[in-house]
Amino acid sequence: PVEHTIAFDLERCRVCKTPLSKEHPGITKEFTGDLYRFCSDKCLAEFELDPEKYEHFPDENGEE
Repeated sequence: PVEHTIAFDLERCRVCKTPLSKEHPGITKEFTGDLYRFCSDKCLAEFELDPEKYEHFPDENGEE
């Protein structure tokens, strides 16, 4: 089995920052060995257009 490192923030959609939960886990996508979560197919499609744009997830202070 392939082991993945967990991306910085799996509690929010990588694109729109919508909160995700166990009840609404969203869609998971692997990118450069990390797993990313998205709230919808629309956000996943946006990510796939320019994944490097979303690779670094800002913290609560807006810093990467």
